[in-house]
Amino acid sequence: MDDNAGLIGDDQRETALVTLKSAYGDGRLTFEEFTERTTAAVASRTSHELAISTTGLAHPAVIPAGTHATRRLISLWRPSEHMATWRAAGRVSAIAAWAPCTLDLRHVRIEGDDLEIRAVALWSTVTVRVPHGVEIEVTGGGMLRDRRTHLSSSGPLPGAPRIRLRAISLWADVILVD
Repeated sequence: MDDNAGLIGDDQRETALVTLKSAYGDGRLTFEEFTERTTAAVASRTSHELAISTTGLAHPAVIPAGTHATRRLISLWRPSEHMATWRAAGRVSAIAAWAPCTLDLRHVRIEGDDLEIRAVALWSTVTVRVPHGVEIEVTGGGMLRDRRTHLSSSGPLPGAPRIRLRAISLWADVILVD
């Protein structure tokens, strides 16, 4: 048996990454699925391993008419959590006033290459959970409390979107975790 049978090169991996990015952009993969499959594609050595990373992605998904990307999440005097699979495009605002707000991006379908999150916390906490492998840019600050970041040191994956977190807080915390 030839040990080199079915070995692939960078061109085949790049083609698979384009397929995965397209499927993610169409909403056929959550970011968590995209991360797992991208990691597998990059690590693939054989055509069989690479084929596994793109299984089931031959046909674009149809997004139902009338579905809109989420634009804002508000917690006012009672906690809110946005944790299910959902769509986001352009900019999302997360506002917490006197109650915590949790924004979980591990199952979000980001439309486009960038997502801006404007987190405003007033006497409360906004927690933003991000998946491993995204590029993250954090700016902003607060008065009398803190902006905290608890992220692993893994770098961004090829084709991953960039998340820009703009944090403003007053007697409150904005927390970024993965």
